[in-house]
Amino acid sequence: MIAAAPISRGEFGERIARVRERMDRLGLDALACYGAHVDYAPGDLRYLADWFCIEEEQAMLVVPADGPVTLLSDSSADLDRARERAVCDRVELASDLGRATAELLRGAASTGVTGLRVLPAPLMEALRSAAPSLRLEDASALTTALRMVKSPAEVDVLSEAARISDLGMAAGLEAVHEGAREIEMAAAAEQAIRAAGAELSFTTVAGAGPRTALGTFLPGERPMQPGEAVVLDCGARVHGYHGDMCRTVAVGDPPRALERALEAVAAAVEAAIAATRPGATVRDLRRAARSAVEDAGLADAWWGEFMPHGAGTGQHEPPYGDRDPACELREGMVLCIEPGVLIPGVAGVVHEQMVAITETGADVLNALPLRMWHENHRGQAP
Repeated sequence: MIAAAPISRGEFGERIARVRERMDRLGLDALACYGAHVDYAPGDLRYLADWFCIEEEQAMLVVPADGPVTLLSDSSADLDRARERAVCDRVELASDLGRATAELLRGAASTGVTGLRVLPAPLMEALRSAAPSLRLEDASALTTALRMVKSPAEVDVLSEAARISDLGMAAGLEAVHEGAREIEMAAAAEQAIRAAGAELSFTTVAGAGPRTALGTFLPGERPMQPGEAVVLDCGARVHGYHGDMCRTVAVGDPPRALERALEAVAAAVEAAIAATRPGATVRDLRRAARSAVEDAGLADAWWGEFMPHGAGTGQHEPPYGDRDPACELREGMVLCIEPGVLIPGVAGVVHEQMVAITETGADVLNALPLRMWHENHRGQAP
């Protein structure tokens, strides 16, 4: 079962205080954070109010410079849960979320908004129509800066998410054998995560054979064949914080070309972790990982879309490897080191480890080894 304590109400209060300090520096009268059923994109509601939407629900958390913090939900069916669980001053039902938000912002001249990437256009139009003189600004950077560096309590929760993710991975890989279906591997991983008391962090990515070279895929009925690659990317969500890990193995003994790719990506993970320390940049980690792949003669197959990415109340959150290369790493950040190679018609190989940045380097949060591609290296829980 889950061993880590949830984030305390006191820490949520400290987060709101830090948000208000930043609002003051930016000249914002209020902050409005949008959230929907895809609660990890963005994760601001979970970070600031321990709230996540279910089903078709939408919500807005309104943080004024002074006064009560209010959660608006458009779901009457979820209102009781919100009033019992959400960490805020008030919870209100809002059938018209845009107009209700505008009403709370009455008197404000400038408001920051987060979640704009997923905020529906009709909601924004309703907000603008109800408050035509209100200046709305993208405040994503405000919450991102706070969420990137984790508190000790957050690192503890993410460590527990990594531990349970390990349990899921071990169970999933134990199901790998000739003739096994991809869906059986995914089901074994998900059952182990649930049995440990956690939620699923994201839709499990699982597949075998040449289609793994697509990079992203969902498990199906296809039976596994001898010598081919098998990829499993799974994770446990604990108290709203996302675990995320990936391993690539083989059905039986891998052919020489596949083993070369498996070893190259494992070396890339290790090189990136060795480069991870306060003061290094995201670019440094990417270069270290890519160099290991290039040294193995697989430069043309490099895949680094998520190399690295942050983890927290969002499954994928800043810093993003391809968008934030100049971001300087700081103690307290938690990253997923996720390099890969994609060889069309043959296989995709991805390994992923979660790490917490310490004063002197990085602690690996996953206990399972990287090199699990031979059957005698699998099947033992961490």
